[in-house]
Parts: sequence; structure tokens; C-alpha cells
Amino acid sequence: MREEAITRIEIDQDGRLCVTSGPTTFEHIYRAAAEVDWDATSGCLHSPTPRQATYATWFRQIIAAVVGEYGVRLNPTARTVWINVPDAVRDEITG
Repeated sequence: MREEAITRIEIDQDGRLCVTSGPTTFEHIYRAAAEVDWDATSGCLHSPTPRQATYATWFRQIIAAVVGEYGVRLNPTARTVWINVPDAVRDEITG
């Protein structure tokens, strides 16, 4: 399995969790049927606005969908930029 660093994790203005990684595009991620979508304009994978699931749950859902459809493991690194993500949510995602 190939690994790719996550460059940015953001909670956008609509409340979606957006995950941006390196050079790979994931335009066919919808085939995973996991409610994970690809935004070609911003180059990110994103969840819907959380209803009952937490952001950490959606993060795991995004990671699992990418592994399942593309065989790529996305990993946050020390260089990952976190935007509008509260510390508690960041801790839950990385913990």
C-alpha cells in the first residue's frame, strides 16, 4: 500500500471536514459509497456536515474510503496544516 502525507485538514465554512493530500486526485471516491466526496476545485476530500458522527469518525471514514478505492494510506504529519479545527477535535483525530 502506498502512503501519502496529508497537507491540510480543515473544517470549512459549511462545517465539512476537508482533507488535502499530495499529488493524487480522488475524483472517483464516490464509488466507495461512504458519503465521502472529492472537490476538484479545492483538491480535497470532504465529508458531509456531521449530523451524528464526530469529525474524528468522518476522518476515519475518509481514510478508509481512500484505502478501499485507491489503496493509498493518507497520514497526517508534523507538516500538516490544521485550519479551523479545535484542539480537542485535532487530538481526537490524531489520538
